[in-house]
Amino acid sequence: MDLRCLLGSLRCLLVTFAVLLVNLRCILVTLRCLLVTFAVLLVSLRCLLVTFAVLLVTALFTREFQLFTREFVFY
Repeated sequence: MDLRCLLGSLRCLLVTFAVLLVNLRCILVTLRCLLVTFAVLLVSLRCLLVTFAVLLVTALFTREFQLFTREFVFY
């Protein structure tokens, strides 16, 4: 009777350990997904900043070009 109880406890312990390993693996996969998401977010932010800089430079050059052509047209 004690041997059966001991084997049952060992089996329960092994199942608990297996579930713990599966949960640990799920946590690691989740952390990796979060890391990839953060990397994609940083790349998107960088692209957004580059786009904003290009738009700003384009606006400044357009304004300068308008002022430059206005000088020659009116004077």
